[in-house]
Amino acid sequence: MATSVAGPSLEVYSSVAPVNGAPLCTKSCDWLADLAAPDLTWVANSSAQYGTVLQRIPELFAWKSSGSDEVFTTLQYFARSVALRRLRSCFDHIAYHDQHLAQAMKSLFAKLPKVGQVRFATAPETYSHITRMHSEPVDVIVYLCNALNGEAAFRGLGEVKEGYSTALGDMYVIANPEASQSTFDKLEIIRARYLSGGITVDFGSPNTVGVQESKIKREYGTYSPDEEAIVFDRLEATLQAIEAVSSVAAQLIRSFVKVIIPLKTAAGRSSTSQPRIPGRVLIGGTERGSLAPHASSLVHEAMHQLLYTLEFGGTFITPHLDAGEARATSLWTGRDLPLHSFIHACFIWYGLSQFWGRPKAAEVFGSAFTEREFARCTAGYRNKNPVEMLLPNLGMVRYDVFKVANTLRDNLASVLTHGYHVQA
Repeated sequence: MATSVAGPSLEVYSSVAPVNGAPLCTKSCDWLADLAAPDLTWVANSSAQYGTVLQRIPELFAWKSSGSDEVFTTLQYFARSVALRRLRSCFDHIAYHDQHLAQAMKSLFAKLPKVGQVRFATAPETYSHITRMHSEPVDVIVYLCNALNGEAAFRGLGEVKEGYSTALGDMYVIANPEASQSTFDKLEIIRARYLSGGITVDFGSPNTVGVQESKIKREYGTYSPDEEAIVFDRLEATLQAIEAVSSVAAQLIRSFVKVIIPLKTAAGRSSTSQPRIPGRVLIGGTERGSLAPHASSLVHEAMHQLLYTLEFGGTFITPHLDAGEARATSLWTGRDLPLHSFIHACFIWYGLSQFWGRPKAAEVFGSAFTEREFARCTAGYRNKNPVEMLLPNLGMVRYDVFKVANTLRDNLASVLTHGYHVQA
């Protein structure tokens, strides 16, 4: 779809004025007001709320539906509250140096409908950029201004300019490559498609540029439009297959994965996510092979997103001076992992063992793959409790997290003894 509005490329800070030319906001806007009631338990008694959710994780990752809605909703309120508080703090920091700039940004944010405010504030890239405010202030401010204008344009609240992009990457504006100087429509608006539940599948927005910095060290190709359609359909089919095995696992993905960036690789399959960009999942090789490995990847990464969200209330690793250097050996891969990666792995392999241990998994994905994946996921729990590998560094892991992780092997006892085909 093209638009008739032409405009110059963005310059530093040139995008901060309200896109509809409206005057600056003249009254204080408290964007947390709508969260007052649902957010109260986190604000008033965050330690107890954190502990309550933490203790429910073994049940959640066993894909039991009882109470899952309540926990997911509680965590989503918490994530929204944290996002809005971080954004308000960011605006205050900008105001300390440039009050006019901060007021212009606040004004534009206040003009967005509530859904637009939440989309912008909770987007993975917004979280990531705000984290870098002190180290990269100019780049961060330019990005936030551009993304605010992108969200406003997405909502039809102002003009569209080349370079605008939403923080979710589901709309961005480029120069029309087929336009001549005499062509009126000089801009092209690119819109992403959404998986069921509203997950953005982002093939090419400006947000995809930085994926080369991820933990997946590969060269990526570019999908053709036909290939993009194939990848999208396969992702949707994978999500539907996951739901056929466990509606709770599908709900987890739809609740905590906001953006999927598919990566075109020469061979193989891969996936990754990062705590500094919560809600964003990179997944490679979706165009090839059966859906089953991609299902494992999506469930795997969605569990990470839930844990990242809980860690907004306190990271699983204590601020010990040596925690960053300490390692624990994985009983699954034999690799020495940072403690944060190791404790996450204990929860993730547990959840995957429970998922592939469900009888429906073999029916949906085939018994051959299910049996292999079940054996792979349970391997680290078979001979000993993997949390024993943390004992030399126990003071570096939150004790409440360690206690819950310590129960996971016992919860798998029946599965480990009898095999996946009898798991209810």
